[in-house]
Parts: sequence; C-alpha cells; structure tokens
Amino acid sequence: MVLRGVNFSCSLIVLSMLAATFTIINATKYLPPRNGSTAWSKSGPVWPQIVLLVIACVSLVASIAVFYAYFRGGHRRAEKVAVYYTTFAVAFFVFSIIMWVVGAVILQTSRNNSSGQDVWGWACKDNKRRQLFQDDVEYALVCRMQVGQAPALMVPRH
Repeated sequence: MVLRGVNFSCSLIVLSMLAATFTIINATKYLPPRNGSTAWSKSGPVWPQIVLLVIACVSLVASIAVFYAYFRGGHRRAEKVAVYYTTFAVAFFVFSIIMWVVGAVILQTSRNNSSGQDVWGWACKDNKRRQLFQDDVEYALVCRMQVGQAPALMVPRH
C-alpha cells in the first residue's frame, strides 16, 4: 500500500509540474519578439514533456484504480486473494518502473540532441533573451520544474 501511495504521489507531483510548465509556456509563447528573440523556441521539441505528461496520467489513473479496487474489496477480500494482489502489485510496480525509465530516456535524449532548443535548454540558459523577457516569463521557475521532473538517472545540463 505504501508503494502505491508513493507512486500516486510521484505521479501527481510530476503531473502538476508539467501542467504548470505548459501553463507558463502557453501563456507566454506569443509574446512579441524583442531584439529578434522570441520568448520560446519555435522549433524546440515539446513532445518529450507531452510523453511524460501521458506517463504521469497513466500512472495516476492506474494508482487510483488500484486504490479503488483495494478499498472496494476490503482488507478481508485482499487477504483471501493475497497471491493475486501480490502478483498484480509486483507486475504493476515493474510496469511503472519500465514506463518511467522509458520517459526518462526520451527526455534525456531530447535534451542531449536539441542543441538547447528544448524546454529545458530554453528555460535554463542565462543569456540576452532571458534578460529581454525576464519581466514576462519566469524562466528560472520553468527551469527548476524541469529539474524536478528529471529522475535521478538524468544529469542536468546548463
């Protein structure tokens, strides 16, 4: 039950950080250019964040389904079919780990191959563009949220 709670909490945290990131980007992506610079890269890939958003949603829904099934069936029923619940719990845990590793690899590969044009690189670079848009865009906040989404196996780059 504790692992399911941790999985639920982590999914909810990643989901909320991604929602906040997309809210900031969508609210500021159409700011007029300043000195030839735009607030966000027009060619930067956003799909890695969307993949993580989908993974977080799937993980959250699966966690809610497990909680619902557990509370609906009660503890006595869970004890009767402990073998099935244990098998399901192990399978779900392995599936969750694989799903998050795939998401981490996709995000890290995108960061490594985007030449700073991805959300991570665009938000975390301290350059003239950042100074031009500092009153309108919270780049530091988006950068911190992107760092927070990065699992331990990912190495941040600035």
